[in-house]
Amino acid sequence: MKKKISLIIPAQSSDSYIEDLLINILHWTMVPDEIIIVNSSNKNYQIEINLKKKFDKKKIKLVLINKKKLFPGAARNIGILKSSNEYIAFLDVNTLPYQRNWLKMNFNYMIKNNLDGIYGKTFYSTNNYTEKIIRASTYGKALRTIPGSIFKKKSVLLVGVFNSNSRAGEDTDWLKRAQKLNILTKDCKIPVFYKGLYNATYISIIKKWFRNYFFSKDLPHLDIQKNFYLFTVFLIIFF
Repeated sequence: MKKKISLIIPAQSSDSYIEDLLINILHWTMVPDEIIIVNSSNKNYQIEINLKKKFDKKKIKLVLINKKKLFPGAARNIGILKSSNEYIAFLDVNTLPYQRNWLKMNFNYMIKNNLDGIYGKTFYSTNNYTEKIIRASTYGKALRTIPGSIFKKKSVLLVGVFNSNSRAGEDTDWLKRAQKLNILTKDCKIPVFYKGLYNATYISIIKKWFRNYFFSKDLPHLDIQKNFYLFTVFLIIFF
């Protein structure tokens, strides 16, 4: 029996980013049976008719949910509850697989090894020296992430919901909880790539991290980083 996969994508971006991701999916060597997009931007998104017809032709069920002012964790929670398949894959609207066989290779690897899930790995793409400096001082070249991961739905439900009140860090919190449970997991074979650093500036990244930490104050694993940044700010003001 063919195993069916639901792909969950939280989106808080422009229409063009969502369309880029959907067009990317159409070229995969293996496609999910169901795609659930939870759009939490201020503008309701409608899938373009001709694009929707292409998914209908491939018998891919497209589910679009417009919910304003949701953080990524809350959007993923909605997608999980709406999903109808045994397996769940995760991507973000700014996180793309550059290899067409991303889903096929990772999913087959998971099934072959009888795993409960595989962790995603995200590489942070840069175009210039400034972006490389920002990457080195924030994310690093690569991290284990929820985007790019695939799990059995029952394993996802076992770990529990994502923190819905945090702007960032909710994925790391979920992964840490998953590691404490007796679910059989390994790292993925093929990574995904984050393009959100393109055109980033020092000012924009400082604003972003301040915003993220402000809305992630209830995540204990971020305490050390928050204290470090507060101490650094205090020293700058003092001197």
